[in-house]
Amino acid sequence: MFDNISHDLLMRAVKAHIKEKWGILYIERFPKASMVMPDGSIQERMAGTPQGGLC
Repeated sequence: MFDNISHDLLMRAVKAHIKEKWGILYIERFPKASMVMPDGSIQERMAGTPQGGLC
């Protein structure tokens, strides 16, 4: 369900509701965080949002 969310569209929606630059910066970084795969390789995100815990 969340694998195909465009980061650009997501950030446009966020910026419509949040005016603090630090808040926008923090939220912008989260969906773009890289994924570490079970084999240890790192995969960059181009769309979608991470699910589950942050740890």
